[in-house]
Amino acid sequence: MRIRARSYALCLSAGMALALNGGFVYGQTNAAISGSYGFLIGQSFSNTDGEKALAFVGVMNLDGAGGATATATIQNGAGPRHLAETDTLPLAGTYSTKPDGTGTLKLGAEGSLTLTFAMVISDGGQYLQLLATGCSVGPDDCGGPYTSVSAGIARATNGGAASLNGSYGFQLNSSPVPSTSVGVLKFDGAGNATISYTQVGTSNDFSLKAAPSASATMSGTYTMNPDGTGSIALKSTSDPSAVQGLAFVATDGGSGLLLIRTEANTPNSNTSFGSARLQ
Repeated sequence: MRIRARSYALCLSAGMALALNGGFVYGQTNAAISGSYGFLIGQSFSNTDGEKALAFVGVMNLDGAGGATATATIQNGAGPRHLAETDTLPLAGTYSTKPDGTGTLKLGAEGSLTLTFAMVISDGGQYLQLLATGCSVGPDDCGGPYTSVSAGIARATNGGAASLNGSYGFQLNSSPVPSTSVGVLKFDGAGNATISYTQVGTSNDFSLKAAPSASATMSGTYTMNPDGTGSIALKSTSDPSAVQGLAFVATDGGSGLLLIRTEANTPNSNTSFGSARLQ
């Protein structure tokens, strides 16, 4: 994937920030933070930009002394100059905290992308809320003339999970064309997965009637890595040629998942991202 300044000038509407955080605000804490955190960032660009949307999910490790490393799976929605792209990017940087539970986090890819976040520590150090306050590619700012706001979350992995077994209720939100899916992901502990969901999307109809909705079921396989990240490949039961990919990271000892939809070489400008909890 090519690293472009505007492609990584992350922004997220207020509505998506609420969706990422599940509509809840946890109490502040001054707990020191260290260890492994699954993280999720979603974004959409201003209408004046040629780029569309970006989402990434992965694991970052905080060493307790101000150093941070991370690996992220990135989904870049198609724009006028490129098709949809999926890639994996190693990141490294620094972090600091204050007694009131706030802090800063900086992550970057060597020689290219650097993101700076304002951070609030919540839930006894298990939950981080992130807001991007700066972005650069090499020596240049990412900002340019485009409106850009970025937000995300991170949750402690607490050991992640060696495998997944059970049913997870999930929600995925899409950008820049708004749509939302809710449903159930089921894992059998042996590499097989099924998904059933209902999706509601937007319509060009300006009447007050309900937005169009659809339901579907898919089945397929999943794999996991030792760090708690993994991927899911699903096919529609009604149309085997329809394949959907998901990248995820397990958090909270395996009781939570952070998710993005993955696809490459398609004209789909949307990215989809969200979370799941064990039922």
